[in-house]
Amino acid sequence: MPSQTLADLLRTPNTSATLDEAGWNSVIRTARQTDLLGQLGSAVMETQKKETLHWRIQRAFNLELTTARRRNEAALWEVRNIRKLIPSEIPIIVLKGCAYALANDRNAAGRMFSDIDLMVDADHLEKVESALISGGWKPSQVSAYDQKYYREWMHEIPPMEHVRRRTTVDLHHAIIPIVSRFAFPAQQLIAAAIEILPGVFILSPADRIIHSSVHAFLEGVPTKALRDIYDITCLMKQHYPDQPRPEELLVRAGQLGLEQLLMAALEASEIIFGKHVRPRHQTVKHSLRGRCLAVAAQSPLKPGQLLGNLMAHALLAHSHWMKMPWYLLIPHLARKAWIGLTQKNTAT
Repeated sequence: MPSQTLADLLRTPNTSATLDEAGWNSVIRTARQTDLLGQLGSAVMETQKKETLHWRIQRAFNLELTTARRRNEAALWEVRNIRKLIPSEIPIIVLKGCAYALANDRNAAGRMFSDIDLMVDADHLEKVESALISGGWKPSQVSAYDQKYYREWMHEIPPMEHVRRRTTVDLHHAIIPIVSRFAFPAQQLIAAAIEILPGVFILSPADRIIHSSVHAFLEGVPTKALRDIYDITCLMKQHYPDQPRPEELLVRAGQLGLEQLLMAALEASEIIFGKHVRPRHQTVKHSLRGRCLAVAAQSPLKPGQLLGNLMAHALLAHSHWMKMPWYLLIPHLARKAWIGLTQKNTAT
């Protein structure tokens, strides 16, 4: 039988019994590199009896699942404390990993996340930042240029770290940089958000899928893209089972001007994890953007392949193209390249 990749096991975890020691070593190594070990462990242990797994495999999964559970508990505790710091009339939206945990989404089991991502209306940003500072959250020390980069161009302020607990909050006022060609008013997301705790909201299921789709492209990192695509796969199975192309989801993406990115991410999900969102007899030609995303996201699974490496670089270039218009992007990249070069020369 051909060797299985991490994507194969995530797609059909019940086939893990066919893996030999070398196969498991390869899959677990890749799962660690892509931050998918906990989610793989959750999927495998749901479909296979624990005693059929080698004790080393059990230990690796159990450690990762326990760590993920503890981090989730700590993050949710932080969210509740942050809610107390912020004026009650200001809603806070929890994003990404912490939101999946709050919603008890299918992809939350075993999912690792290190930062707490929050979003508030831009009009409340200064007030919320001040409240966090009063509660012990220290703004990152960045250069004047990077302050301008974050404050005038991006969708978030510099990360804030708690002075004692060392936990990090990324405070957003949008999910896409405000200078991006894909930018849209964040109020559209806030208006559709779901209250999960008093004053604490998460994005709607459709918006969580759209956000993961955007994130897969915006980060420009293959390992993160692979996890985002797995998030999309799980969320689609949970919230839109047996629907080839959910009309609600497509309409919502169209309202936000993100339909092309959503479609490409769904295509990449189907390429990597199977056609779970379309009947088997139905075939659709995948877009170039969707195929490229799928190849780039799989490059960590197949290291050294020329096409994968090329698509990984293309994904990074695409993320820069998404974030900023050319008249800002070219000087920005030139400045970063010059700083990197001078620091390297200074170090040597």
